[in-house]
Amino acid sequence: MHSLAVYLAFSQAQAADVIWNGHYRMRGQRFDSLSLSDTNPNAEGDATGATHRLRLQPAFRIHSKLTVFAQFDVLPHTIWGSQSTLNADPTTNAVDNFMSNIPNSNANFQATRTWAQIDTPLGIAKMGRMPVEWGSGMVYNAGNDPLDEFGDTIDRLQFQAKIGNTALMVAADSYSEGFINDSDDSYGISLAGQYSTERGNIGVLGLYRTQQSEESSFGVFTADIAGSLTNGPFEADAEVALHAGSGDLPGGLDGIDMLAFGVALDARLKLKQMNIGIATGFAQGDSDPTDKSFTAFQFNPDHNIGLMMFEEPMPILKAAGEGDDGLGRDLSIARTGYGISNALYLKPSLDYHIRPDLSLGTQLIWAFAPSLPEDEGDNSSYGIEIDASVKYTPTPNVNLSGTIGFFSPGSYYTSFVDQDKGGGFNNAALGLQFLSAIVF
Repeated sequence: MHSLAVYLAFSQAQAADVIWNGHYRMRGQRFDSLSLSDTNPNAEGDATGATHRLRLQPAFRIHSKLTVFAQFDVLPHTIWGSQSTLNADPTTNAVDNFMSNIPNSNANFQATRTWAQIDTPLGIAKMGRMPVEWGSGMVYNAGNDPLDEFGDTIDRLQFQAKIGNTALMVAADSYSEGFINDSDDSYGISLAGQYSTERGNIGVLGLYRTQQSEESSFGVFTADIAGSLTNGPFEADAEVALHAGSGDLPGGLDGIDMLAFGVALDARLKLKQMNIGIATGFAQGDSDPTDKSFTAFQFNPDHNIGLMMFEEPMPILKAAGEGDDGLGRDLSIARTGYGISNALYLKPSLDYHIRPDLSLGTQLIWAFAPSLPEDEGDNSSYGIEIDASVKYTPTPNVNLSGTIGFFSPGSYYTSFVDQDKGGGFNNAALGLQFLSAIVF
């Protein structure tokens, strides 16, 4: 099915100009240990793995005013060695158990986005399933960086126009759940404006999303202000966002109120051979997640700040059914996950360029939880992570990097004891990562 779709897509576009973008990524990781424990009986211990991903982003230019875009992921997040071919022993005609993994063709290819762009005298119209990104990517992130894992995609009708230095956008969004006869799909409308100069930009995004059904009705408004500034060697990005909503949710959760706030700031001083950076962010927490007032704010999971902290779930255990993520891991008691939430963090960093194609870098991340339930006392420290990295660019299209990280857990982890799965989450974690990216 997928092969036929690819053949048709390419065979019908022979008369069009095709512009290729994308990347191939190979990432290897080793963690010891994201369980933060060597005493818990379900601790994972060392974990090593490597994954592929080829992302193809062609643009089919039909004519000067019409372009069709698409995104295909080939071998997305496929673990090295998981698609081995079955080999038979010629002396026994028996299948070698060492090569026992059967390829899964459904996972080898994903058509994830496709949309059309029409240039009109008044502006640019877009329609289809397209990536969404705004500002620093704190709330909406397209996920197209080689290190990104998720990405925001929306089925949308969009129109944008530019008047002088001001760009305006209006869009209608659909979030269908796939059941034609059910009336619980979500819909949204977005309005945005951005003013840009050579030195920077500032913009405001407003998005309202609502879900209506016979039993419930809920609406959420998001306001997001983002800007950037460049002044000689100094660069800075800032973003502030607010979620506000109310209504009833499916399952009998009536009278829900939502008010959540987040902010991110990243400043850099670029000198001749050295870059000095300082980043900070705040994601509001919720001291009582059982009530009907939702105040927890979560950054987009592709807004990455480190190797382990808010990048990998911690603590994790060996899978025993509940909370299994499909990789043999139990995430049911993870105190933190893939995105920044209920956190105030500070991240100073330093990069030194040995030569134009080779650099060394280090960063420190410190964070604590501003909101905790009463029964958790003052155990708000997430701890400290220190990362060191080397980056090498042998050619303009090839980026190689290696990172080693050390995470010392704070009391938010070390004081935690699960009623069923115990505690002992007081060990430091060591992480290693190698990334090879070919960008085109």
